[in-house]
Amino acid sequence: EQLMFAGLTRELISIYEDSEELIKLNAYVKGSDPKTDISIEKKNIIDEFLKQKIEERSSYTATLSSLKNIFKENKEEVF
Repeated sequence: EQLMFAGLTRELISIYEDSEELIKLNAYVKGSDPKTDISIEKKNIIDEFLKQKIEERSSYTATLSSLKNIFKENKEEVF
């Protein structure tokens, strides 16, 4: 389960990075690609998840819960 959610997170990061120039130039048209739309919507929550400091500890359960939270509304749409 963790591998699936981690893979989905990596996929959204990659999709965002592929479209980042268009997004920053306001040239991306919302609705033209559903996965890109989701990557834009989830960017901030993914960035927050990845900002854990080295000295911060997180249990496996807490990490998995955080990953699941990223996709609680859109998991089916990402596939």
